[in-house]
Amino acid sequence: MVAIYNLFREDMVFTDHACHRWTTSPRDGYKSFSDYFRQFYGTTGAYKCLANGRIWPATASTVRLSDVFAVLKSKDEAIYQANKWRWEGKDFKFLSGEPTAPNRVAFNSFRRSGNSFLRRFIEQVSGVVTGSSLGIHTGTIL
Repeated sequence: MVAIYNLFREDMVFTDHACHRWTTSPRDGYKSFSDYFRQFYGTTGAYKCLANGRIWPATASTVRLSDVFAVLKSKDEAIYQANKWRWEGKDFKFLSGEPTAPNRVAFNSFRRSGNSFLRRFIEQVSGVVTGSSLGIHTGTIL
């Protein structure tokens, strides 16, 4: 089921309103993830769904990954103090969406193996929300 859900999130499959039947081609009564997202959350809210199906924070703070790496690698306290806002407050910070590398990195693991701990640790260290197909507290439930 996880594989089908991942295909659904990538808009590669379509489902009926109850997620009981799936198809790879659009049909009457079947919608993609992007279609359901727009139906439930609209196009002018805090999040928007881009044409490629990616969920994007319309009003949230964004940071560049290269800037995050520069802060984490630096030994200069002045740089840390200038970027202290990344870790303060309860607002989520997201990556700006700029291309970072030709490859994606994924943390794949089994249940109860520490994947939630690892994601939370990365969020605390970097100040950036991690991506996940199954949300803990940052996911959008349709």
